[in-house]
Amino acid sequence: MAQEMYAGEYAKFFATDKQGIDFMGADNLVGDRYSIDIRDEESGYRAYLVNRFGNDIGYLENRMVRPIQIAQAKGWETCAFLSFVAFTQGTDEENPGYYWGQVAVMMYDQHLVKPMKTFEATLSKTMADGGRPQVDFGARSVESIISSNGTWFPTDKAAKPKMGKGSSIVKDHQTPNERLVEQSRKGNIGCYIASYAFIALIIVGILYALHSCGVF
Repeated sequence: MAQEMYAGEYAKFFATDKQGIDFMGADNLVGDRYSIDIRDEESGYRAYLVNRFGNDIGYLENRMVRPIQIAQAKGWETCAFLSFVAFTQGTDEENPGYYWGQVAVMMYDQHLVKPMKTFEATLSKTMADGGRPQVDFGARSVESIISSNGTWFPTDKAAKPKMGKGSSIVKDHQTPNERLVEQSRKGNIGCYIASYAFIALIIVGILYALHSCGVF
């Protein structure tokens, strides 16, 4: 019965921003939670990932559309957490490079919302540190989440996919500066000041290096 209340797995997504700008700042951090919006387009249905600021960052591989549609039709919660972002080089003008990545997709019954809120907080933090906890688990694990009110957490890890030729991971954990920006958003003024001080130091360092090289 418990397994019928939950489904989860890692899935590939394709970035909507061809330049990857969405992932260069702190608006899309590893471990961030995304809502999933199914849309009917000319090419068919697509499952878009929407960040906490209401912006699309990409869409899931086609195989995920149907199970998400079924879960949403049953009134389940559907969400995803960013695991990593990668870039694949293009071969020519007709086949340009593109950004993609993986997210941990989770779908569960509304009765699990309370314990899953606690579980998701741990999941987000673990992924922010570069971890890849297993999210594809069975009834016994779901029962553990329920009985522990979300404090149970899997020890198994999911392997990253192998990068093919011309592909490389560009983001798979939160950087110190991203953490500072995130803390400032939560109202930590000290972190807010520190984040800008950190950026200022980087700029000063770059200018000093250029000056040393005789650029100006």
